[in-house]
Amino acid sequence: MKTLGLIAGKGRFPFLVAEEARRGGYRVVCCGIQDESDPGLAQVTDTYREIKLGQLGRLRDFFKAEGVREALMAGKIEKVKIFQGNVQPDLEMAKVLLKTRDFRDDALLGGIANYLASEGIELQDSTRFLKKALPGPGVLGKKKPSQEVEEDIEFGWKIAKALGSLD
Repeated sequence: MKTLGLIAGKGRFPFLVAEEARRGGYRVVCCGIQDESDPGLAQVTDTYREIKLGQLGRLRDFFKAEGVREALMAGKIEKVKIFQGNVQPDLEMAKVLLKTRDFRDDALLGGIANYLASEGIELQDSTRFLKKALPGPGVLGKKKPSQEVEEDIEFGWKIAKALGSLD
């Protein structure tokens, strides 16, 4: 049986991933982030453990001990908490932070993904098990947008992407 490592933040998303992965025949090993994830995840996963934000070495050790080779992140982690006193970065996280060019979301997540990959744990797309629940392309409502609205949507999308890249 394949094992999925779930790195869980806040919200319902980690529950949905765990439930769908288990339905797909995976054993789900969940690492919750203390003060972020819902301890109720222990009821819908095969193994559950919490770590403090920044304990990347403990995450790696837990996943390796459980035979995890693929993992994903699901749920929100308040970015501001990364810069507050309740974070305890271990040596492994400190190494990632030193290699990270900046502290934007993409850079931080990329650094963590690269670190996990170097340890034999591939980080997967967070929606991997939820493809059926996501809407496909096209109009979702009853009314198709006019050409003018389509142009506004395209313009807004470009702005949103640009702002997102600036974090």
